[in-house]
Amino acid sequence: MDVPAFLPHLEGFRIDEYTATAERITLRIAATAAAAPCPACRLPAQRIHSRYLRAVADVAWGGVPVTLRVQVRRFFCGNTACPQRIFAERLPRLVDRYARQTGLRRVALQRIGLALGGAAGARLATALGLPVGRTALLALVRAVPRPPGEPLRVVGIDEWAWRRGHRFGTILVDLERHRVVDLLADRAADSTAAWLRQRPGIAAIVRDRSGLYADAASRGAPGATQIADRWHLIHNLAEVLEAFLLQQRAALRAASVVPGEATAVASDGAPGPLTPQRPRHGQQRTEEVSRQRHARLVEQYAAIRRLHAVGADVADIARRVGVSRRTVYRYQNLSEPPAPKRPHRPSRQRVLTPYEPYLLQRWGEGCHRGPTSNGPESGLSPFSLLNGCGRRVYRRALLGRQAQLGAEPGALFARAQAGWHRRRLRQTAAMPRLRIILAE
Repeated sequence: MDVPAFLPHLEGFRIDEYTATAERITLRIAATAAAAPCPACRLPAQRIHSRYLRAVADVAWGGVPVTLRVQVRRFFCGNTACPQRIFAERLPRLVDRYARQTGLRRVALQRIGLALGGAAGARLATALGLPVGRTALLALVRAVPRPPGEPLRVVGIDEWAWRRGHRFGTILVDLERHRVVDLLADRAADSTAAWLRQRPGIAAIVRDRSGLYADAASRGAPGATQIADRWHLIHNLAEVLEAFLLQQRAALRAASVVPGEATAVASDGAPGPLTPQRPRHGQQRTEEVSRQRHARLVEQYAAIRRLHAVGADVADIARRVGVSRRTVYRYQNLSEPPAPKRPHRPSRQRVLTPYEPYLLQRWGEGCHRGPTSNGPESGLSPFSLLNGCGRRVYRRALLGRQAQLGAEPGALFARAQAGWHRRRLRQTAAMPRLRIILAE
């Protein structure tokens, strides 16, 4: 039976048999060519050795899956000098070698996968009569050849983690088009340099300040300009600032004290920032654990300073005290024991929070007590709707919030101060892009 005109991808085949059910349509087809070229010597061969059947999935007809039972012939190669004695005929217009589906079906699934992705694309393809799993669909999408694009000019290089802390690779980004170009399996100068040598049009390389990628850029693209990216510059600046402020904790504590804050009663008779509320048992346990941990750190600090004073090396100090070498280096440079860390308490949205600006304004105007009788201008105090206990609680909370708003951000902790400066640098809209050319 000849192939109908509405099946152009089956041109060059004949239909020997077909069966159709509500679930599947099966066609048995065979090639009509009398000869087939040898894949080794390319000479045509006509002497048939044997035949076998291949099951190949095709595009659906009316939403019904189609299976092609293709009869494939094996030929004897007539060229005595050819190393290929027996070969199977190739059918490149219909199906690739070892493939289980036709090229037309593969292209259709790739288009669905590119449009919808894995899970959603698999559901649509199954509904259209092209059953496929999400993993197989994603594999087809990855096999799509990348379209030729414009040559790379500005490339960003950085490391990325296959598994954080264990295995790292290299990520390369086209900074002009804001897309990932390639992922290298390792974090090595040789592989990065080889990748850069294959792309001679690169004019600028944006990287961190490590020597590994500096060496790779110098070897792979010696004519490209090397630029330190803004994120790493700000991050390194914050690290240096934090290390400096860790040695200035006494000055930070002195600068964070607000004059008159420690008094319980202000000069005008109004209650000032009083002691906090009575801590709960959970808070007491947390603070006790924090105190014990700080005492242990102080003991480690004293031991490290004592061993360092008698001339012990860093490895010996770390082994005796039971800490890392990094901790030994850090404690050697501290002029006083490490400060205790405040226990973390998750922040909660209070009922008072939306009204704090108005309450602070009224408190500053001198409205500290209940309703007044000085006329309609005075009105009610913000605290008149609360009972005595509620007024005391909110008065303390409000004044504590007022003291926090008046303090400089991050003045109490070196890490908070460094983080505050880092955020200010990142959020400054007028800050130009930092393009610092690294010295050779």
